[in-house]
Amino acid sequence: KSDGATYSGGHAVVLVGWGTTDDGVDYWLIQNSWGEHSGDEGMWKIKRGTNECNIEKWGVMAAKPETPVVCPNTECKNGGTPYKDCSCRCNGGYSGPTCEECSLTCSNGGKLLPDCGGCACPVGRTGATCETGASLSTYAACLGDTTTKISIELIHNGDVPQKSFVGVYKEGNTNALAPDAMAYVCGTTYDNTVQKGKCGSDYVKADADGKLSLKVINLEVWKPSTAGEYKAYLIQYIEPNEFGDGGGYYLALPKDGLLGEFTILAAGCTDADKTEATKKNLPTAAVDELLTHLTEEKTAEEEEMKGRLAAAQTAQDWLDSTPQVPEPTLHIIGADPEDPVVWIGVEPTEICWTLSPLENHNPKILALFEGAGDTGIWFPQSLDGAGPSEPLPADASDCKEVVVNGYIPKNKEYTLKIYFGSTGNSLVETSFYAARARVWFQSYRYNSYWMVLMIKWETDPAHAHPNDMVEVINSHGDITTWFYTSCQCTEVGDPPAAASSSGQYEVWISRPGTVLGGYKVRFYPNGKDKVAAVGWDWINWNAIGW
Repeated sequence: KSDGATYSGGHAVVLVGWGTTDDGVDYWLIQNSWGEHSGDEGMWKIKRGTNECNIEKWGVMAAKPETPVVCPNTECKNGGTPYKDCSCRCNGGYSGPTCEECSLTCSNGGKLLPDCGGCACPVGRTGATCETGASLSTYAACLGDTTTKISIELIHNGDVPQKSFVGVYKEGNTNALAPDAMAYVCGTTYDNTVQKGKCGSDYVKADADGKLSLKVINLEVWKPSTAGEYKAYLIQYIEPNEFGDGGGYYLALPKDGLLGEFTILAAGCTDADKTEATKKNLPTAAVDELLTHLTEEKTAEEEEMKGRLAAAQTAQDWLDSTPQVPEPTLHIIGADPEDPVVWIGVEPTEICWTLSPLENHNPKILALFEGAGDTGIWFPQSLDGAGPSEPLPADASDCKEVVVNGYIPKNKEYTLKIYFGSTGNSLVETSFYAARARVWFQSYRYNSYWMVLMIKWETDPAHAHPNDMVEVINSHGDITTWFYTSCQCTEVGDPPAAASSSGQYEVWISRPGTVLGGYKVRFYPNGKDKVAAVGWDWINWNAIGW
């Protein structure tokens, strides 16, 4: 997540795997539902083991489908599956009682893929049978030829978002927002309360089969200033997500949005020149090559799937034959595994553990020791929310929020241990560094127009960072002003300024338009969303009228 990101709600994703990057960062691999243009072709990596975005705390839901026991005599071929009434649900273009017949017919120059798996469509054509898409009136013209106008006819089903447009781009132009010519499909504004954000009824028509498609859009390109190769694309508006965030266009030209190609030849070109260019640009010219590519791609996918199934079966065989005992772990959520730091006395810290059910003895006690824990001092009153009088939850795997309070010496190494209460046996442990930071209003002065606050801060020199931040918050909880302590500025340079473990800085707040009721000051280590210190409120804001 980005530094300073705030919680805005939950979102369901599909967890498809996990791994470790080349530089040693563990991650979860997830598949989102926002299409192949989001993330890495629709996939995302989330840091593993630190509960980013609550991915570990909220857990994973899984379902194991039951093996069908109905219709034992129904045999659906070519990947078909039986319905409850024992008829077959066919895949691809197959049909018939047992999915043996290929009934798929490709239109507009498309060609049937092997195994009746679909159609290889010409450039600009889409849909199961290549029935939708676009065509160009001309595929080649001479520069300065005013008698030939190039128009694009777009036929599409009714799910094109409002604000989408057709753009024409000269070869080399890859910026989707800088077309050489363009025309909006159905208006220049987006309103999801009208037709759910799609093109409205004024822009759709029904064909002979009753299917809705967009009216023909004619985008005329004439008198181009230079000769060259041109391409036409459908640039679809990216609608806001379910939280209302986002909305706009991708800068890159979409691979699946190409509608057609045409050539503007040099002035005075011959008919033979135009014929040759037209032949090259015809949408059907690359269908055979595309068919070969898709066939090879499908074969590779099938081989890859066979390999995955074999690996999954091997893993399942191992799981079936091997009793799984989880390795005991104790994690401080949000802490860097390489340098775990807990800030004393401010916000709760989430502690999570996993124990073997055989070793999950209760009551369990969370204890804090100075140093390695074997010979160091035990601080029984150091954890608000846990300790001898507050046993941990009974489950073998759970989490607990605690506050490391101010009863322990600052800026030292400590060890957290989970003990079995009646025997004192240690079940699992982890270590961390307890750091303390301070921030406060040192002084103030004001008049009818300005409030001037002198802010001072102190933090552990060993963990001071160029991205340490101070924020001033008004009585509504809004950020009034902020700065990095390293440079007393709002933009860290490259290279950044040296970290400042202590210092002071004067901020000015204008009275016009400000929210009255006083201010608070907070310190954030390394620019993250973890508060390490909150200034004490000693100024009588009401008395001074602020």
